[in-house]
Amino acid sequence: RYAETGGMKCFYTNANSLIAKMDELRERVQEYDIIAVTETWAHQGITNGELSMEGFNLFRVDREDRKGGGVALYISSRYVSGLQENQNLEQFCDAVWCMVRVAEVRLLVGVCYRSPSSTEENNRRLIEMIKAAVDTTRYDHILILGDFNYPAIDFEQGMVESGSESAASEFYNVTQDLFLIQHVVDDTRHRQGNAPSLIDYVFTLEENQVEELKYEEPLGKS
Repeated sequence: RYAETGGMKCFYTNANSLIAKMDELRERVQEYDIIAVTETWAHQGITNGELSMEGFNLFRVDREDRKGGGVALYISSRYVSGLQENQNLEQFCDAVWCMVRVAEVRLLVGVCYRSPSSTEENNRRLIEMIKAAVDTTRYDHILILGDFNYPAIDFEQGMVESGSESAASEFYNVTQDLFLIQHVVDDTRHRQGNAPSLIDYVFTLEENQVEELKYEEPLGKS
């Protein structure tokens, strides 16, 4: 699934072990400018060379304390780009932020993965990190993608099917306070025996920043 933003094509996917799906990913994304991946499951034993793609610069953050998680951004080498470590001063465990310069326009791109078992403290860090990204004045546009694992939130209907004190409600309320626009409307998680759910989001601050959004086949069995 991808969002085409500002004339750039962006591809987002959950991987559930990226190293096992690199051949498929390389075949599918050559027409894109930005590729965002959650649940890479990458670690120090996997080199950048193993995850590299010709024509792209790789920015990755691995989960260091235990298996799973991890996020990555691939930015086309046609554009000037750079890691923005100061956008995650809260140290939310699975996020990577990059600046992409298109002509004179500076785009901040972030990809996040929030585990279903995320702690209350980590949930707070996610909210503070997103607040900081929206509040920064160093960029012209912002694009936030990722798997947030909040199936109780219904952005289209403007409601949360959980208690008002729940983590899902707190996250939803913050996105509304920040005037973030969530563009994904179709279910993105389909697993046998479970009801489909929408847990992957694409946020911007401008309605027309996403010109088209398509839902494609999953990467492998992710």
